Amino acid sequence: MSGTISIVNNNPTLGSFDVVISNVKAPNGVETVSVPIWSEINGQDDIIWYKATRQADGSYRVTIKATDHKNSLGNYRADAYIVDDSNKRFYITEKVVEVTQTRPSASLVIENNADLGTFDAVIRNIVAPNGVMEVLVPSWSLVNRQDDLVWHKASHQSDGCYRVTIKTSEHKNSLGNYRADVYIVDNANQRHYVTETIVDVKHNKPVGAISVVNNNKDTGTFDVIISDVYSSKGVRTVQVPIWSEKDGQDDIRWYEATRQANGTYTVNVQATSHKNSIGLYNIHLYYILNDGSRVGVGGTTTTVEFRNAKTKTQTYITNVNSEAGSFYSSS
Repeated sequence: MSGTISIVNNNPTLGSFDVVISNVKAPNGVETVSVPIWSEINGQDDIIWYKATRQADGSYRVTIKATDHKNSLGNYRADAYIVDDSNKRFYITEKVVEVTQTRPSASLVIENNADLGTFDAVIRNIVAPNGVMEVLVPSWSLVNRQDDLVWHKASHQSDGCYRVTIKTSEHKNSLGNYRADVYIVDNANQRHYVTETIVDVKHNKPVGAISVVNNNKDTGTFDVIISDVYSSKGVRTVQVPIWSEKDGQDDIRWYEATRQANGTYTVNVQATSHKNSIGLYNIHLYYILNDGSRVGVGGTTTTVEFRNAKTKTQTYITNVNSEAGSFYSSS
């Protein structure tokens, strides 16, 4: 049993190479040619036994990709075995090949970090030999390690860069140093680490998002939901003063919002509590902080209808029979 092993098409862009076994001599015939291959990193933890394909010229060939071997680079070992027609395996020869691959690269810059508890991670100058399927930016605060880790998917911009906005509200409202990494997923669905940075995130202004839901035109009711509640001093109470535009603030009412299990705060508002007024309602948001101070956070408006309040029922009494003590009513 004999044969010659050679390496061709060693492609540093793709991290791949071909193993060719030629001049195969087997007195008992050749059933298959097997090529076990592994990188020399961490022993044989990535070994794969390949079945080589017979070519028209009588040689046998198999293509090896680093992506199938844990993306390991450096020296690979390729052995050749012949299984003859009696199903006996014979070792023939071996070869060591150095595998290199051009890794994706890019630059990462931080923009719009303006003490508002948010910042943008911008990825530019991308070089990706196997293309770009998506760009991922895992980020976390350095407080309590990675307990607030979030994998963000960056959006492709018209100028070719990728951008994602990181919010402290998505990271337990932690402040201080954040780490942002960049990974490129190529068109072969392989994920590559590219770079990282540290950014100091500050948040001086209390924030909160106000939304109006369940605005019922028949009952004149609506719900106010306050989310992303945050202040660096801590929030003791969420207050929501509400009044109708009609006649100034003669129907103003200060509501204390109720905290929900998901961290939002809610208020239920009824027109009956505001002199049955309809039309535009003003909704403001205040926090009582842990130091006892009150700060305004924001506001919004909504339009209220109360159809049931406009519906009146009139009852008519006819056919009164005073002797029989009867009458007929209709509405």
